Amino acid sequence: MSTKLSSNNLFAYATSELSQDAFICWLMSHLLEENVDKNHTLTACARDLLGCFGCHLEPNEYLLRVDKQVYNIDVLLTAPGTYVIVEDKTFTNAHDNQINRYREHIQKQIDSGVLSPGKILCVYYKIVDQAVLEKSADVNLFRSDILAVLRPAHKCVNNPIFTDYIDYLEFIEARTQAYMELPLDRWDAYAYQGFFMEIQKDPKRFNLSSPVSGWGYVPNQSGGFWGLWWEIDLTNEDFEHAGLTFDKIDNVYLQIENNLLTVKLSVIESKHDMKVARDIRWGIYNYLHEHIGKDFYKGTFRPGTYMTVGAMEYDSISDCKEKIKLLESTIHNMFSEVHF
Repeated sequence: MSTKLSSNNLFAYATSELSQDAFICWLMSHLLEENVDKNHTLTACARDLLGCFGCHLEPNEYLLRVDKQVYNIDVLLTAPGTYVIVEDKTFTNAHDNQINRYREHIQKQIDSGVLSPGKILCVYYKIVDQAVLEKSADVNLFRSDILAVLRPAHKCVNNPIFTDYIDYLEFIEARTQAYMELPLDRWDAYAYQGFFMEIQKDPKRFNLSSPVSGWGYVPNQSGGFWGLWWEIDLTNEDFEHAGLTFDKIDNVYLQIENNLLTVKLSVIESKHDMKVARDIRWGIYNYLHEHIGKDFYKGTFRPGTYMTVGAMEYDSISDCKEKIKLLESTIHNMFSEVHF
């Protein structure tokens, strides 16, 4: 797999979700009765992908309709007795309860007699990764799942649209896996996604004491960063022993921000005395700086719901693992030794 994409690849330019809608519709159109004999490999590939959507056609069955942007639905596939709603995403996430709204709308069309009776399947189709599944969908299909279906047909199909789409997904896949080979200063957004997915898959291997709470792009006034965050494995008794009761702060947690490991406080300003929270922040910083040394440093202390206590830089995956271990153990010691 190459981390470079040909300059004449169609999808180097057709990067919008509408372009991907068109590809899905084009591929699925090979399951319309008038098209099934035009390219048997593409028809078989479309059938396999439709099966991944949860819709399985009998050998003598065909799709009845392939629609794009109908009822605001990205792709609507009509099969005998089944409606398949495909919510197609490239680089964004689902929002505003989209999938449930589309499901309810199709059900209303069925109930009112506009559409024939049938079951409804909702598919979340996305070519870049995210931290959590889309719970409102019946099926989540991500890049690795899509490639698993399309790759077997790649060598057999001499069609530039099909080939360009697979090459485009392989390009994203290669960049996502590049974190394993590239030095940290050459990581891009895809590499961080790959790294974060690896941590999420096996947090203990990276010395996290708890599962990953979430990861993704975090916008801010400084330009934003790719972040991953998790709670430290501490009990209510640990917090009480350290005097960090929930009437003072909400939580202490760790976060990766690009090439930084940060210690964070969450404090709801309307709920807490911010002077108390500020003093706790200084107390935690002083302890960690004293016990870790100059590698643990602070930036400008600003008030807010999510406040950075201090940070450490890491320069490789192994360095990140070691510094996570150091931060976690030092924070555990702090909770047993200090009362704020």
